[in-house]
Amino acid sequence: MSCLDGYNLMICSKYFTSITDFKTVQMVCKKFRQTTMKFHYNPIPLTHKTHSIYFSKIETLVLYSPEDDILDDLTFFARKYLYQVTYDKVATLKGNNIFCNVLYTISDRSKYGDVPSNMVTEIDKQVYTNSELTSLKLPNVLTAIGDYAFSGSTQLKELDIPPCVVTIGKYCFFNCFAIEEVVIPKGIKTLFEYTFHQCKLLKKITLNEGICTIGRGCFSYCESLNNVKIPESVTEIDHMAFASCYLLENVELNENKIKFGFSVNILLLSKTFSLGIKIFFVSVCFINYIKSYNFIINLPFKKQLIFKIHRTTDKHYRTNTFVIN
Repeated sequence: MSCLDGYNLMICSKYFTSITDFKTVQMVCKKFRQTTMKFHYNPIPLTHKTHSIYFSKIETLVLYSPEDDILDDLTFFARKYLYQVTYDKVATLKGNNIFCNVLYTISDRSKYGDVPSNMVTEIDKQVYTNSELTSLKLPNVLTAIGDYAFSGSTQLKELDIPPCVVTIGKYCFFNCFAIEEVVIPKGIKTLFEYTFHQCKLLKKITLNEGICTIGRGCFSYCESLNNVKIPESVTEIDHMAFASCYLLENVELNENKIKFGFSVNILLLSKTFSLGIKIFFVSVCFINYIKSYNFIINLPFKKQLIFKIHRTTDKHYRTNTFVIN
């Protein structure tokens, strides 16, 4: 049976969680005795004592949490911050530092203006709420945009969401009237409630494969939207997701079973679809201006589900629903 040599033991010890683990393994045999001295970075948080006795050869000090000792009286090639820090701290810290998770806050914006560098990985909630921005270039390393981050920015027209973004918070682009096109990055799994509510000029949305859930009211009152293609990865569309999208005429569904919020089950084409009329609810206020309205949902097997709404009197409407080839 083969045994671990010193190098392979060092590789395994990267997953140790305490200094006790290192003390114990170094007492096993002579070839393991200098394991900690082989590291160029600390695999666990350090104190002055554990640094001087066990990890005195490290070149990069890794900081795992705000409680870690930064050993500011010692010199390292770099200090690497794994925990989240604000942009203000990034801007004020001196020396050679590496930041992995940088949060841009409301106070950062008031002090530094728009996102100033490509270091920011997360935009905090409400940072640009009710701003007068017309466009904004977001950092390529951005991974998260917080709740209400751009809500009420009525003049915001151009905004490219970077491909690394995996989280877009609820109400994020609420009442961003001027946005015309949105591409949802592939890393997004869930679009939360009212994310794009009342983006009145939004004409085109690209939902990439990978997204699973479209939340409550997500695209409600997107009054210029007329066509939506739902990716095969989507398994749930919540209540009022496309409510009052007055120009929405064509929705293309996939062949998988999709759960619709507040819906009833309809057995159709040997497949079970849950269709909730309030998902794609058309405002009665809009129908008042027309005599009839057709709403089409493309189904598998090249068939279509047609909702045909007629205005019979000023206060009464009739809906016919049928499937055509």
